[in-house]
Amino acid sequence: MCRRGSPRSSSRLLYHHAPMTVRSPRRRSRSTSEPVPRKQPQQQRAAETVHAIVTAVERVLHSHGASGLTTNRIAEVAGMSVGTLYQYFPNKQALVGALQERVLAQLLDAFRAGLAAGATDPLPAVAARIAVSMVTLYQSQLPVHHWLIELRSEAQYQERFRRIVDQFVDELTAFLETRTDVTFTDKRAAAFATVTAVEGIANGVAARPGQIDVAAVAAEGARMIGGLYQGRER
Repeated sequence: MCRRGSPRSSSRLLYHHAPMTVRSPRRRSRSTSEPVPRKQPQQQRAAETVHAIVTAVERVLHSHGASGLTTNRIAEVAGMSVGTLYQYFPNKQALVGALQERVLAQLLDAFRAGLAAGATDPLPAVAARIAVSMVTLYQSQLPVHHWLIELRSEAQYQERFRRIVDQFVDELTAFLETRTDVTFTDKRAAAFATVTAVEGIANGVAARPGQIDVAAVAAEGARMIGGLYQGRER
């Protein structure tokens, strides 16, 4: 277990929920299945409330660590009552799950932005850009990822992360399919090699917090991954 307020080191890496009936704030879910938010933010005000709650979860993790994450403290930081919080999330696991969805969505957004920005760029440059953005963003989120693993159980965390890695592969494959300037026989294999290479670099950085120059590693990783595409253009 980590010391209070301090994420543990890990060599492992790195979530729209179905609507549920709103119940009394005093009744908590006892289901062993994955908890989900009780309300879906259909209106702007509700969406802002959910955003404030999830942001409060992250702030409490940074200030008190995983052991100090309580619904009372989250509600206090979010500036609302515990009853209001329970109208949207049935328990702490659902809150932590929502934070994981947010941080993984940020990774996916960075990945997509790299593809969109490189629509007409040479492929080595596209691959290098993705490597830099993903490694740098993951490193900036590292404490939260470690706390999520501790709070959700490593199996839950890794399963969700595997699914998002598969989504990275799917989207990069689709991107390569739109390019007429590549000679890859198997574009999905090329996409898989790219994504897992970036994952491996981020994994290595995660295992050595504070010991490595992240910018330098990201730059070297970008050159290495860009090299996978060098000479594969028509």
